[in-house]
Amino acid sequence: MNRNTNLNESQQLMTEQPIDWRALIEKYGAYWKWIVASLFVFVSIGLLYYRVQPNVFQFKSTLLIADKSSSGQISQLSVLKQLDAFGVSGGSSNIYNERQVLHSKELIKKVVSDLKMNYVYNKKEFLKPVELYTSSPVEVVMDDADLVKIGKPMELSVVYDKEVYRISGKYIKERKLTRFKYELPQLPAVIETPAGPVQIMLKNYEEPLEDKIYIKIHNPIQTVKKCQESDLSTEVPKDGDLVNLTFRAKNIRKGKDFLHKLIETYNQDAIDQINKSAQLTAVFIDSRLDLLTDSLTDVEQKLQTYKQTNELTDIEVEAGIILQKNSLYDQKRIENETQLQLIEYIEEFLRDPANKYALIPNLGLTDVGLLAVIQEYNKLLISRDRIVSGSSEINPTVQKLELQIESGLISIQNSIASSRKGIQISIRELENQYAFLSSQLRKIPRQEREFIEIKRQQEIKASLYTFLLQKREEASMSMAVTIPKAQLLDAADTADKTSPKLPMMLAASLFLGLFFPIGVLYLKFLFTTTFSDRSEVESMTDVPVIAELAVDKSEDIFVNHDTNASANAELFRLLRSKLQFIMNRPKDRLVIVTSTESGEGKTYVAINLAVSISLTGKKTLLIGMDLRKPMLASHFGFSEQEGISSYLSEIEDDYHRLIYPSKEYPNLYILPGGIIPPNPNELVLSERLDTLIAELREQYEYIIIDSAPVGVVSDTFLINRVANLTLYVCRADYSDKRNFEFLNRINKENSLKQLYLVINGVNIESSTYASRYAYGYGYGYGRKKRKKAKKV
Repeated sequence: MNRNTNLNESQQLMTEQPIDWRALIEKYGAYWKWIVASLFVFVSIGLLYYRVQPNVFQFKSTLLIADKSSSGQISQLSVLKQLDAFGVSGGSSNIYNERQVLHSKELIKKVVSDLKMNYVYNKKEFLKPVELYTSSPVEVVMDDADLVKIGKPMELSVVYDKEVYRISGKYIKERKLTRFKYELPQLPAVIETPAGPVQIMLKNYEEPLEDKIYIKIHNPIQTVKKCQESDLSTEVPKDGDLVNLTFRAKNIRKGKDFLHKLIETYNQDAIDQINKSAQLTAVFIDSRLDLLTDSLTDVEQKLQTYKQTNELTDIEVEAGIILQKNSLYDQKRIENETQLQLIEYIEEFLRDPANKYALIPNLGLTDVGLLAVIQEYNKLLISRDRIVSGSSEINPTVQKLELQIESGLISIQNSIASSRKGIQISIRELENQYAFLSSQLRKIPRQEREFIEIKRQQEIKASLYTFLLQKREEASMSMAVTIPKAQLLDAADTADKTSPKLPMMLAASLFLGLFFPIGVLYLKFLFTTTFSDRSEVESMTDVPVIAELAVDKSEDIFVNHDTNASANAELFRLLRSKLQFIMNRPKDRLVIVTSTESGEGKTYVAINLAVSISLTGKKTLLIGMDLRKPMLASHFGFSEQEGISSYLSEIEDDYHRLIYPSKEYPNLYILPGGIIPPNPNELVLSERLDTLIAELREQYEYIIIDSAPVGVVSDTFLINRVANLTLYVCRADYSDKRNFEFLNRINKENSLKQLYLVINGVNIESSTYASRYAYGYGYGYGRKKRKKAKKV
């Protein structure tokens, strides 16, 4: 069975053990002073943090995005909703586009610039920085070209001291810190800084500067980025035309001003976009009016010249009868030619590359189909301009709108062709009627016919001129009565403090103060390779624990068995009683004491167990079978030259000569190990050991063997053939936990007879053992200096 198998078995054994919560609490409770100290430190830090941390407030506003434009036409939002109702998707709802506009960099940039939010003024009140915003007595100004070059914020401080203004600052540029100081007799003044010239002025020169003012100058781009990414948030409720705005600021007035200014700027931009359409229409109409004015002047001049040349005065009355009949056809013909001219204007407008994304002016077309596609096309252009102003032309929404614009342009061209064809057919029909009337007009003198032709041209141009003037006035009125796009429902009049919050701060401090030391202790216990108490041992092995021995701080290996004040004396008595109960058959009372490695206290246990048994009047023999490191002779003061190794190696045949009686304990006898043999493994395999043990069983009631560590050499496994019971010693805060993998394998393979664990060196003063050993002897220990025995 390999080491990994042993490790898995050990881990499985630990998993199967139920959690002893009381033992766990006692284990960590032993460090209660550290936990209390940690709570005090973390709560103190939390309170200090609460005291010095600036207050952060949250402001909320709710906007209703208007569903109709200022011109009274149905907005794109309504059109998209109507298309959705018929299962035709019109792309992202306009409300989400407006949310994107409200959160756009360009819009926030205007607000930051108007409110000068890249300049932050503070003063300290009891270590806490308080933002002054507009109440700062000092104001600084930098050139815009220098501001956009700032990397990390430049810090300044201004204080009035001893009739001079002391200005100090620091600035980090390319990872290099530069400090500067100035002393100025008066303000305003301009100082030179690593970031550029800075003008410093007082807002009220009549009042002295009382507090020290701290100033941070930020790059406006960084301020916009911070507002967009962390301070400002927008939310669109489901199935609504509302947008909820939330903004966080360290100054109440600053937070309110930001939201109010953001809404104001948003509305103004929307109005500007609408006015831009009206202005383009007005410019287009003005250009056409200029051309018509010249043309109309020429026709009127021609009419005047014709009358003067032919001396005509009342030709209208003479042709009145015919004109009365022809008036209906003339009127229709004029209207059709006007519409045809308007269509040509629109075609000319569309052919101009400069008007690729320009709004098509509405000049009063009567074709309902053509008018509808032009209006839809203009709405798409307005939506594209608004989104491009807040993002870029690579925005997926913009690209989708451009595809719709190209499709709309094709629809306009098709509608224009269809409308022109219809108008031309109507004109041909009117011309047929006109030809018939012309035959009637042949009776009228040539002058009258020529006059009518000129007059008709003048009427057509005059009618178109009047029509364009009317549309020009409508465009002007549209710009004058534009309605804001966003209606404010809930203003940011109240502020909610979001941080720091004292209850949350105290809760976090208590949590950290409690679980930080517990976590450290857990890691300490986790990475500690030794165990500390019985519960840990029992979680790692199923070998029964027969005894626990207290840590012995004295240098004497012997326990004072003559007093009840010794904890270990009583614990050895308890061990003795258990062994007497287990080994109740005479001559079957041979106990081997071993351990995994040296230093765990097996010799200490063997000696004091033998002493404790001998004190009951039982004839007890203590044998030193750790032939590679014999220690019994030195502890009892015997010669180290003779011992059981001499008998096993046939140097000495009379083993009685090798057994020493103890002077202090009449019933205790010692058979030391003797000199270190060259072949201890072969010696313990000899039949002389079996013969010797058989004879000793007849002479002694108890035999205790101090054997070699099983984790180092195999001698103990060979000696175990003569044993009745094995005590396996492990030492608290010394023995490696991984040794129990080896112990579990020994136990599973039954390599050692009747195996029991003895835990040596436990701290009975700890909380785990205090209640168990407090009575009788838990208050002190008794020790007597023991003299070494002499050989008899």
